[in-house]
Amino acid sequence: MNTHKTPRFSARKKNKDHMTLLLSSEAFQADVKLLRERFNIHKGGNTQDGAQLAWLSLNAPQMYEYVKAVSDLARAYQVPGNFGRHLKTYIEEGIVSNPVNRFDVIPPNPLNPSLTVQMHAKLTRDEKEDTLAEVDRVGEALMAYGTIKDLPDLLESERLYGECEQYNTSKDREYILTVKEQDPRNTDRHYENMRVLRKKRNERFGIK
Repeated sequence: MNTHKTPRFSARKKNKDHMTLLLSSEAFQADVKLLRERFNIHKGGNTQDGAQLAWLSLNAPQMYEYVKAVSDLARAYQVPGNFGRHLKTYIEEGIVSNPVNRFDVIPPNPLNPSLTVQMHAKLTRDEKEDTLAEVDRVGEALMAYGTIKDLPDLLESERLYGECEQYNTSKDREYILTVKEQDPRNTDRHYENMRVLRKKRNERFGIK
Protein backbone atom coordinates (compact mmCIF):
# COMPACT_ATOMS: atom_id res chain seq x y z
CA MET A 1 0.00 0.00 0.00
CA ASN A 2 1.41 3.42 -0.99
CA THR A 3 1.45 5.69 2.06
CA HIS A 4 3.22 8.64 0.42
CA LYS A 5 1.35 11.87 -0.12
CA THR A 6 0.46 12.87 -3.66
CA PRO A 7 2.77 15.74 -4.71
CA ARG A 8 0.98 19.08 -4.54
CA PHE A 9 3.48 21.22 -6.48
CA SER A 10 2.56 24.25 -4.37
CA ALA A 11 4.97 26.54 -6.23
CA ARG A 12 3.83 25.73 -9.78
CA LYS A 13 1.82 28.97 -10.27
CA LYS A 14 4.52 31.12 -8.65
CA ASN A 15 7.18 29.64 -10.90
CA LYS A 16 5.00 30.13 -13.96
CA ASP A 17 4.51 33.78 -13.07
CA HIS A 18 8.26 34.14 -12.47
CA MET A 19 9.07 32.75 -15.92
CA THR A 20 6.35 34.84 -17.60
CA LEU A 21 7.71 37.99 -15.98
CA LEU A 22 11.20 37.19 -17.24
CA LEU A 23 10.16 36.30 -20.80
CA SER A 24 8.06 39.46 -21.09
CA SER A 25 11.11 41.64 -20.43
CA GLU A 26 12.42 43.47 -23.50
CA ALA A 27 15.94 43.48 -22.06
CA PHE A 28 15.88 39.72 -21.60
CA GLN A 29 14.45 39.11 -25.07
CA ALA A 30 17.16 41.30 -26.57
CA ASP A 31 19.83 39.15 -24.89
CA VAL A 32 18.11 35.96 -26.07
CA LYS A 33 18.08 37.33 -29.61
CA LEU A 34 21.84 38.02 -29.47
CA LEU A 35 22.52 34.56 -28.05
CA ARG A 36 20.46 32.87 -30.76
CA GLU A 37 22.27 34.82 -33.46
CA ARG A 38 25.65 33.98 -31.95
CA PHE A 39 24.95 30.25 -31.96
CA ASN A 40 22.91 29.99 -35.17
CA ILE A 41 19.58 29.26 -33.51
CA HIS A 42 16.53 30.14 -35.61
CA LYS A 43 14.72 33.34 -34.72
CA GLY A 44 12.12 32.32 -32.15
CA GLY A 45 13.86 28.97 -31.63
CA ASN A 46 14.29 25.78 -33.62
CA THR A 47 10.56 25.19 -34.00
CA GLN A 48 10.44 23.50 -37.42
CA ASP A 49 10.46 19.71 -37.69
CA GLY A 50 14.04 18.44 -37.54
CA ALA A 51 15.51 21.89 -36.90
CA GLN A 52 16.59 21.18 -33.34
CA LEU A 53 18.30 17.90 -34.25
CA ALA A 54 20.09 19.52 -37.18
CA TRP A 55 21.23 22.41 -34.97
CA LEU A 56 22.60 20.03 -32.32
CA SER A 57 24.53 18.12 -34.97
CA LEU A 58 26.07 21.22 -36.56
CA ASN A 59 26.91 22.98 -33.30
CA ALA A 60 28.34 20.08 -31.31
CA PRO A 61 31.91 21.50 -31.44
CA GLN A 62 30.90 24.72 -29.67
CA MET A 63 28.37 23.18 -27.27
CA TYR A 64 30.53 23.84 -24.20
CA GLU A 65 30.76 27.51 -25.13
CA TYR A 66 27.00 27.63 -25.71
CA VAL A 67 26.11 26.03 -22.37
CA LYS A 68 28.40 28.50 -20.61
CA ALA A 69 26.70 31.39 -22.40
CA VAL A 70 23.27 30.17 -21.25
CA SER A 71 24.57 29.82 -17.68
CA ASP A 72 25.98 33.35 -17.83
CA LEU A 73 22.62 34.65 -19.04
CA ALA A 74 20.77 32.89 -16.22
CA ARG A 75 23.22 34.30 -13.70
CA ALA A 76 22.89 37.81 -15.10
CA TYR A 77 19.12 37.73 -14.56
CA GLN A 78 19.36 35.95 -11.18
CA VAL A 79 17.36 33.00 -12.46
CA PRO A 80 17.07 30.20 -9.84
CA GLY A 81 19.05 27.06 -10.63
CA ASN A 82 16.03 24.88 -11.30
CA PHE A 83 14.95 27.24 -14.10
CA GLY A 84 18.14 26.57 -16.06
CA ARG A 85 16.85 23.59 -18.04
CA HIS A 86 13.63 25.43 -18.90
CA LEU A 87 15.55 28.52 -19.95
CA LYS A 88 17.77 26.44 -22.22
CA THR A 89 14.71 24.78 -23.83
CA TYR A 90 13.14 28.18 -24.46
CA ILE A 91 16.26 29.58 -26.11
CA GLU A 92 16.75 26.54 -28.33
CA GLU A 93 13.19 25.57 -29.22
CA GLY A 94 10.98 28.46 -28.16
CA ILE A 95 9.11 26.21 -25.74
CA VAL A 96 7.85 27.94 -22.60
CA SER A 97 7.90 25.83 -19.45
CA ASN A 98 8.78 26.19 -15.78
CA PRO A 99 9.64 24.07 -12.73
CA VAL A 100 6.79 22.82 -10.56
CA ASN A 101 8.70 23.25 -7.30
CA ARG A 102 11.19 25.59 -5.67
CA PHE A 103 13.32 22.66 -4.64
CA ASP A 104 14.92 19.58 -6.16
CA VAL A 105 15.27 16.21 -4.47
CA ILE A 106 18.03 14.34 -6.29
CA PRO A 107 17.88 10.56 -5.78
CA PRO A 108 20.97 8.48 -5.01
CA ASN A 109 23.03 6.97 -7.82
CA PRO A 110 26.14 4.75 -8.07
CA LEU A 111 28.44 7.78 -7.98
CA ASN A 112 26.60 9.51 -5.15
CA PRO A 113 24.71 7.16 -2.80
CA SER A 114 23.26 10.07 -0.82
CA LEU A 115 19.99 11.88 -1.39
CA THR A 116 20.52 15.58 -2.14
CA VAL A 117 18.02 18.37 -1.46
CA GLN A 118 18.47 21.71 -3.21
CA MET A 119 16.33 24.75 -2.39
CA HIS A 120 16.22 27.46 -5.06
CA ALA A 121 14.14 30.05 -3.17
CA LYS A 122 12.62 30.60 0.25
CA LEU A 123 9.92 28.01 0.88
CA THR A 124 6.47 28.57 2.30
CA ARG A 125 5.07 26.20 4.91
CA ASP A 126 3.20 24.23 2.23
CA GLU A 127 6.34 24.02 0.10
CA LYS A 128 8.35 22.78 3.08
CA GLU A 129 5.76 20.04 3.55
CA ASP A 130 6.07 19.20 -0.15
CA THR A 131 9.83 18.95 0.29
CA LEU A 132 9.55 16.56 3.23
CA ALA A 133 6.98 14.44 1.39
CA GLU A 134 9.29 14.18 -1.63
CA VAL A 135 12.27 13.35 0.60
CA ASP A 136 10.25 10.53 2.18
CA ARG A 137 9.24 9.20 -1.22
CA VAL A 138 12.65 9.34 -2.87
CA GLY A 139 14.37 8.33 0.35
CA GLU A 140 12.89 4.84 0.12
CA ALA A 141 15.87 4.00 -2.10
CA LEU A 142 18.38 4.86 0.64
CA MET A 143 19.97 2.31 2.92
CA ALA A 144 18.62 2.22 6.48
CA TYR A 145 20.94 1.55 9.38
CA GLY A 146 21.19 2.24 13.07
CA THR A 147 23.44 1.47 15.99
CA ILE A 148 25.08 -1.96 16.29
CA LYS A 149 24.48 -3.82 19.51
CA ASP A 150 27.63 -4.78 21.43
CA LEU A 151 29.99 -3.57 18.71
CA PRO A 152 33.05 -3.54 21.03
CA ASP A 153 32.36 -7.20 21.85
CA LEU A 154 32.05 -8.04 18.15
CA LEU A 155 35.37 -6.37 17.43
CA GLU A 156 37.03 -8.20 20.33
CA SER A 157 36.03 -11.49 18.71
CA GLU A 158 37.50 -10.28 15.43
CA ARG A 159 40.71 -9.39 17.24
CA LEU A 160 40.99 -12.93 18.60
CA TYR A 161 40.46 -14.42 15.15
CA GLY A 162 43.05 -12.02 13.80
CA GLU A 163 45.59 -13.10 16.38
CA CYS A 164 45.03 -16.71 15.42
CA GLU A 165 45.47 -15.98 11.72
CA GLN A 166 48.59 -13.90 12.32
CA TYR A 167 50.20 -16.64 14.40
CA ASN A 168 49.16 -19.46 12.08
CA THR A 169 50.66 -17.74 9.04
CA SER A 170 53.93 -16.79 10.74
CA LYS A 171 57.17 -18.67 10.02
CA ASP A 172 57.61 -19.25 13.79
CA ARG A 173 54.36 -21.18 14.14
CA GLU A 174 54.71 -24.30 16.29
CA TYR A 175 51.09 -25.47 16.16
CA ILE A 176 47.62 -24.40 14.93
CA LEU A 177 46.20 -21.76 17.24
CA THR A 178 42.39 -21.59 17.53
CA VAL A 179 39.95 -19.24 19.19
CA LYS A 180 38.75 -22.19 21.25
CA GLU A 181 42.19 -22.44 22.83
CA GLN A 182 42.25 -18.74 23.57
CA ASP A 183 38.74 -18.53 25.06
CA PRO A 184 37.23 -22.03 25.36
CA ARG A 185 34.13 -20.91 27.27
CA ASN A 186 33.02 -18.41 24.62
CA THR A 187 33.91 -20.11 21.34
CA ASP A 188 30.32 -20.17 20.06
CA ARG A 189 29.84 -16.52 20.96
CA HIS A 190 32.97 -15.51 19.07
CA TYR A 191 31.85 -17.51 16.03
CA GLU A 192 28.42 -15.84 16.10
CA ASN A 193 30.01 -12.42 16.55
CA MET A 194 32.08 -12.95 13.41
CA ARG A 195 28.97 -13.99 11.49
CA VAL A 196 27.19 -10.80 12.60
CA LEU A 197 30.17 -8.64 11.62
CA ARG A 198 30.36 -10.19 8.16
CA LYS A 199 26.61 -9.72 7.68
CA LYS A 200 26.67 -6.07 8.78
CA ARG A 201 29.65 -5.18 6.60
CA ASN A 202 28.10 -6.88 3.60
CA GLU A 203 24.79 -5.08 4.07
CA ARG A 204 26.35 -1.65 4.54
CA PHE A 205 29.51 -1.70 2.46
CA GLY A 206 29.16 -4.68 0.10
CA ILE A 207 32.13 -6.36 1.76
CA LYS A 208 31.97 -10.13 1.37
